[in-house]
Amino acid sequence: MLYDMNSLKQTSHIHTQISVSKTILHRDFSLLAIACDDYVIRVYDLNVPTLVRQFEGHKNLITAMVFSKEGNWIISCDGNAEVRIWDLPSSRCIDWFQVSSPVVAIAASPNGTYFATSHIGFNGIRLWANKQNVVPVYLKPIGETPAMHDIKGCFDFTPDEEDTMIESVVTEWETIQPPEQLHNELITLSKGPRSKWKQLVNLDEEKRGSAVPQQKGEAEEKAPFFLPTLPGIEPKFIPYEDPDKIEAPKSRFINLGALRPKTEFIRLLTEAQKNENYLPVTEKAISMGLSALDFEIRSLSMDNNCMELRMVMTWLIHQFEARTYFDLTEAVLNIFLKEYYSMIKLDTELLNQTKTVYSLHRKAYQELKALHNYNVCLIQYFSGEK
Repeated sequence: MLYDMNSLKQTSHIHTQISVSKTILHRDFSLLAIACDDYVIRVYDLNVPTLVRQFEGHKNLITAMVFSKEGNWIISCDGNAEVRIWDLPSSRCIDWFQVSSPVVAIAASPNGTYFATSHIGFNGIRLWANKQNVVPVYLKPIGETPAMHDIKGCFDFTPDEEDTMIESVVTEWETIQPPEQLHNELITLSKGPRSKWKQLVNLDEEKRGSAVPQQKGEAEEKAPFFLPTLPGIEPKFIPYEDPDKIEAPKSRFINLGALRPKTEFIRLLTEAQKNENYLPVTEKAISMGLSALDFEIRSLSMDNNCMELRMVMTWLIHQFEARTYFDLTEAVLNIFLKEYYSMIKLDTELLNQTKTVYSLHRKAYQELKALHNYNVCLIQYFSGEK
């Protein structure tokens, strides 16, 4: 019986003379496929309605059916675990195969590229690809026996087999070394949260804003009211000495390089300068806390003709050329320029490195801006905005 949903009245009826087991509807083309108990699929045009196609071939009860998106195929499954693909324009079966367990449900993807099945006694869903979307397919008469496909999946192994399989997959993934950059034209960011490197740039201001205010009961240390003087005709005050004050070294020349031990970050920079592999330096910077990284950048030594400053600039140049970890590189560059701006102006080599960084940074920015404008134009075009 066919009913009009608006008027709730019967419009027509279809008499098959055989009991119906399954029905599917293709709304776009008003096609109704009916699977009956005689294992025959009948296709009706609901605009008339009349029988337009009849497919015979199943030898057991039909358990599931589905239309393709274009309405030119019907994929049907029966109790013998056979799957048949029927072509409506040619009115014949174009392919069939058999699986190890009967299909209880089937669904097709909206673009017709895949269809999914579920089976008796098996967990999970099996996904099948349409061969026609991968390689050219020429329709020819089907064979006398169906092709066999084993549907045993990862959910159907024994616990020992599953553990062995998972262990082998994990081991294989651990041995794979991902490339530093997927493509030369890409500009990639770090894997951390976006707010992390923004917080690094503003870390100094946050520290000043979070300083602990002075308690009301605490008073600043003042000089004594009666200053002690030395005996003599002319009064001379005895200089005030703080008992907790640490005495400065007698020599005017202090070897800061000897007093300051090399940190792990500086050691990695030195090694990278020799072997030109800056990936350990970048990974170390990502793994460090914000305060530790900020301290490393702000406490670079000026010894050896500003060698540590030049190593950092070489690292930044390498990062801009590699186009990786762009957000980390920009954050470190921001702190570096703020802290050593006056030193860069006085050193010719540092100034030349800064010009190189500026050129690379500007080139990357222009490419990102062009891509952004291109995407905005596409969005406006497809959304109908002018």
